[in-house]
Amino acid sequence: MATSNQRGLTLIEVLVVLAIIGILTAILLPVLSQAKAKAQRYTCLAQLDQISKAFIGYAHNHNDRLPWQLTPTQAREEFGEHSADYGLDLAAMFSVPAIRLDLGSAELLLSPCDPERAAANEKAHERWGQINPLEGRLLPADAISYVLIEGADIARPGTVLAVTRNLSTCDLGTAHWSGADDPNAGPEAMAGLMRSQGQIVFADGSARLSTDVDLGETGVVTRAHDESAGGTYRGPAPTHALGCGLAPELTDDSPVKPGELFQVAQSGKGNRYVFIIDCSGSMNRDQRMSLAKREIVEGLRAMEPEKKFFIYYYNDGSIPMLGDVTTPTRENLTRIIPWIYSRIASGNTNPRAALRDAFQTKNPSTVWLLTDGIFLQRPGLKPVTDLIRELNEKDEVRVNTIGFHRDRKAVDRSLGPIAAANDGTFRFVNSSRK
Repeated sequence: MATSNQRGLTLIEVLVVLAIIGILTAILLPVLSQAKAKAQRYTCLAQLDQISKAFIGYAHNHNDRLPWQLTPTQAREEFGEHSADYGLDLAAMFSVPAIRLDLGSAELLLSPCDPERAAANEKAHERWGQINPLEGRLLPADAISYVLIEGADIARPGTVLAVTRNLSTCDLGTAHWSGADDPNAGPEAMAGLMRSQGQIVFADGSARLSTDVDLGETGVVTRAHDESAGGTYRGPAPTHALGCGLAPELTDDSPVKPGELFQVAQSGKGNRYVFIIDCSGSMNRDQRMSLAKREIVEGLRAMEPEKKFFIYYYNDGSIPMLGDVTTPTRENLTRIIPWIYSRIASGNTNPRAALRDAFQTKNPSTVWLLTDGIFLQRPGLKPVTDLIRELNEKDEVRVNTIGFHRDRKAVDRSLGPIAAANDGTFRFVNSSRK
């Protein structure tokens, strides 16, 4: 009878094999992860290339002007009655019919490095065929992984057209690339990009991976963008990012000093304050949104501890603060201030829903209403002045109004009468540079 010379592995041999497998796995997994991350960056770069083709093609068909550089007549043709609000609105730029046609679908707007925006992008994909700026229907701003650069110009090939949204500030001249591995990064960080990683496409259609060497005041890309000449702009090309929703980055020529705008102690009546802040697309102009964010935060920090407050943003509808009316404790402000800073300016100027909810559910003593233009008006919409008088029929609430604009006449005729009729004050802020 034959005998077998085969034998099983001993326990020690099994453990050695498992240890070798573990070591190989520990070595290979980071390599595979890095390879996957790099592949995602190149896919993202290819998407930026397609986006640049859509915008460059658009400019060639519109006298070399990109959608945010149109003449007033061109803007009215593209955006109709919403042209004032949509002028620097990132979502509006990607909603332009000719741009959407060239992009093909919303999926191109979602970077594979940005999984946090996948849910919003899926909703945008479902609504893709219904988007129409002329009817006030825009893509959701949080479905887009990229921001556009205001000073892009196809006649200036070295200017930056678009970048991944992980800029640390809203300006190429002060920003670096935020990374998911940075514990101090804010909502601008993208899960698939680490510190000093971003993607850029230029006005000539060339695209490349980027590092922090490109950005900041002395950055290679920033200098080339800033020093370009010709085309639509006179002088240096603006370096502001459209679609940025970060903490304010204000220059020394700010039209108001920090804490000057919302003087709650001086102009607030009672103990319950409601702030209703315009975040329509036109608030992207002249640092208006940054001013509003900075001033509301300064006002809250200066508020007496016995006071209570609530905040609404508004564009096409009401965007209420999380929670209910609350006090300005350090714990509450730590929770609320990031929400204030994260809001992106996009859409139309319609405070009606926020006003109704404020008066009917928050029992305010004083309301601050801030905007930069005339309120949206259509058949069947009650004028805002009349709505506030109806809501404040018993004159129990003081309504202060604040208008941001370059032209006082653009806000006086609506905000002045509202304040005068409701025991309030009207403040005009010239948002153009001094």
